[in-house]
Amino acid sequence: METIKNLLLKCSTQAQDHLDEIYESAKHCLRYDPEFSYDAVDEPMEEDGDGWGDDGDDGWGDDEEEAGSDDSTAWKVRSGAIKIINAMIQSCPG
Repeated sequence: METIKNLLLKCSTQAQDHLDEIYESAKHCLRYDPEFSYDAVDEPMEEDGDGWGDDGDDGWGDDEEEAGSDDSTAWKVRSGAIKIINAMIQSCPG
């Protein structure tokens, strides 16, 4: 992401032909959320009486599971996307 940002800031005329592709990629990365299940959007959650579903989850999470989670780096992906969009605005204001 840093390379694309530098390309936009230092070689903006050469990057003009690819601005749409760069913007779409950055926009996709900006919406990146590893905790969201894109496959189960319309599926209703099965309830077992307590409103938590039937997965044995007590709602408090698991520290070991979170340590290896993709969420720990998801903010880096979104931050990089913001830097790219900011570089686009700075280098190509019109």
